[in-house]
Amino acid sequence: MKIKNLFATALLGLSLTGVANAQGLPGVNYVYITGSTAFRNSVYATLNASGQVFDGAPTFSGFGSGTAAKCSYMVFSNTISSVPYIIKCEWSGSEAGVIDAVSNVLETFPADSELTSAPGANSSPSTPPSIDSHQSDLAMVDNDQGHSRTTKPNLTGGEVGVIPFTYVKNAQIAADKTADWLAWNNVTVAQVNTALLNNGTPLSMFTGNAADTNFVYVAGRNNNSGTRANFLLNAALGVKTAVGQIYVTGGSATDLTGNTPITFENQALLGIANGASTYCGNDGQDSGGTLATTMTYLGSGHQADPNQPYVGGANTGWYAIAYLGRSDANTAISGGAVELLFQGVAESPANIESGVFPFWGNEWVYKALNDSANSGPQGTVYSKLVSKIPTNLDGTTGIPYSSMSVYKTTSASYPIENGF
Repeated sequence: MKIKNLFATALLGLSLTGVANAQGLPGVNYVYITGSTAFRNSVYATLNASGQVFDGAPTFSGFGSGTAAKCSYMVFSNTISSVPYIIKCEWSGSEAGVIDAVSNVLETFPADSELTSAPGANSSPSTPPSIDSHQSDLAMVDNDQGHSRTTKPNLTGGEVGVIPFTYVKNAQIAADKTADWLAWNNVTVAQVNTALLNNGTPLSMFTGNAADTNFVYVAGRNNNSGTRANFLLNAALGVKTAVGQIYVTGGSATDLTGNTPITFENQALLGIANGASTYCGNDGQDSGGTLATTMTYLGSGHQADPNQPYVGGANTGWYAIAYLGRSDANTAISGGAVELLFQGVAESPANIESGVFPFWGNEWVYKALNDSANSGPQGTVYSKLVSKIPTNLDGTTGIPYSSMSVYKTTSASYPIENGF
């Protein structure tokens, strides 16, 4: 090893004990990654596995979750081909990742000093105490750039696998699991369109029973999200479609009685047919993990509908559906949310691989436009991610193309059998 690299390795070791706090350690290569929150667990699995990207198991620190793979901010360090590297991640959402890749905007990453002598995932604080502001080098994106909000200038990228999505309905206490809620087990493209474009719809639209009058609202992601982009494309809508979503707040995942009032955050006052106003809008949650948590809040089935959709009628009880990546859906389900069929079909690896279940995206790694992302250390990490992510997918929250019997020509298309 050259003397410069020995010196860099020593400095890197000091940073791991919190002694060296300055950014840009001499002889250390830095790579900055933004993008998909739904796919971050697959990237974490690849970066954290010994001998995949790094020469050995890296030192890791994360912020924003008690589960390492779900942290919003991550920082890894070790050597690649015996050269010291620090890779930093800020999971901003796929659409935000594309914007990062085509611009010079600065994002927030953990500072070098966050690589401590006893690193690990942290649930508190939610953001790194010390930060490194930097433009990104690579972006993980759940949909091809041609079907994103930012189609130009063109980025160079590679596909690394399939990311599954699904629908869940929000959790209820036992007393609220009434006949209408229990009967509702499926959503279709037409039903989702109706709820999304009309700021909610009576449950009867989903069940076919005119007596099911509780309103159903779509709880979703903001427009920086690739999950939202895939949801809109799968619902036969454009990624720039203005939607009527709710942003569930004020609830509690720990109050099992459902007595904590659940509220809707006021995003934009939009008129509805009967003249009342509804707290729906085009915004949404920043993270799939946060959206999943809100779907575990109990009590909506017996609480007053904040939107008061019926003039002079009953306005007690409402429901919500959310579109989530498989990993985030598992979080919601563990908290009491219930998965719904889509077009009469359950999400499963077998159903995705065979083309029966169409709600999934092609995951991309895109290079930023800045020159450094096309060669040197950034190009090295890009090449490793493209080659190694497929071998580290778990087959459930991320599916390798080698398992697929179908493909999508674009993010807006439905699955086509291989060979056609």
